[in-house]
Parts: sequence; C-alpha cells; structure tokens
Amino acid sequence: KGDIVLESTAISTVIPVSAVRDEAGQAYVFTIEGGKIGKRAVKLGATEPQRGLVEVRSGLEEGISVVSARVSGLKPGAPAVIKSAPAKAA
Repeated sequence: KGDIVLESTAISTVIPVSAVRDEAGQAYVFTIEGGKIGKRAVKLGATEPQRGLVEVRSGLEEGISVVSARVSGLKPGAPAVIKSAPAKAA
C-alpha cells in the first residue's frame, strides 16, 4: 500500500477538518485568542482525508488555537478558556 504524491507544497499550517465551518460559501474557523473567541475567514488548500486534516493557505497563522469541536452558540468576542483533556488512568 502506498501513496502517490501529485503535488507537493511548502510546509504550511494544517488544522482538523472538523474546525472548518462554511457561511455563504466562505470557509472560516473559530479561534481562541487572548482569552476570547475569534472568527477568521480562511483559504483552504489540500486535504488529507485519512488523517482528517486540511491545509490553511491564508487567514490563520501557526500557533493560533482553533475550535475543532462542533459547539453551538459560539460568538466572536465571548470569553473562552482552553482546558486540557483529563488525564487517563494508567
């Protein structure tokens, strides 16, 4: 089993496909910046369906946290806190 690479690009930002939303044909993501919810329009590139990732060509810098869970009622400017997942018992 193998992959055929048809196009190779420079290293870029990738995010979970589940983080991408669509509004009137414009892709966007919710972010968490400075303790608040943000909303950023993004231009998408290649997808990697096997890993559930999509390339972001513009609109999002590396290191910005995105909301990948489908949470309803998110509003830009609302307070937000990133909580880490609970530790699993050994």
